[in-house]
Amino acid sequence: MTNLFLKLPFQFDVLALQEDLKICERWNWSQHYNQNDYQGDWTGIALRSPTGKHLDINALAVNKQQFKDTDLLLACPFFQKILNNLLFEKAAVRLLALAPGSSIKPHRDPGLGYAFGEFRLHIPIISDDGVEFYVEEQAIPMKEGQCWYVDFDKMHRVTHRGVQRRVHLVIDGYRNAWTDEVFKNAGYDFSVENQEPVYDAATRAQIIAQLRLMDAEGARILLQKML
Repeated sequence: MTNLFLKLPFQFDVLALQEDLKICERWNWSQHYNQNDYQGDWTGIALRSPTGKHLDINALAVNKQQFKDTDLLLACPFFQKILNNLLFEKAAVRLLALAPGSSIKPHRDPGLGYAFGEFRLHIPIISDDGVEFYVEEQAIPMKEGQCWYVDFDKMHRVTHRGVQRRVHLVIDGYRNAWTDEVFKNAGYDFSVENQEPVYDAATRAQIIAQLRLMDAEGARILLQKML
């Protein structure tokens, strides 16, 4: 399928990423709030959050202006540099860690895809060959220091069969002209955005029910299209 995931044309210094991670490891982390979506140990810490607190790893807010930098971000110079060089408005920015033996169950994040104006990037800081990351059952070969876009509106899952804790810098943002150019150069097919997906009745009803529970701009746009 087109546009499921893209490797963006950025390569970040792995040692610099891991130095800032060491700073974050001295702070307390939160268990992920979607406890029905995973097994094992999935934790996070926020660099930007709805409340401006580092333990608030919620990726949803009443509006995009609500997100604030946390004190932790101010302590992490390389993470600040990355965010300053990515020329789009940011929402939640977090470090998410998945322990060996843990898994993130198959699920969707309705409306969280580039076609809906909101997107999520993953930058692996510590990875492991035993991590299996799939979207629509296609494997994504993420490596440390790379930057990947994934269409999280599609079904995705992660299984950690490795031996070391996997940590990603996860950046949520809003589409603009700069990101359009970056995505185009990475191979994003803009013509696909005008093609409506086809769902069976049960799947359509389930998606609509999920969207009604979400308070996010992308989810509202998708809900309007499906009603």
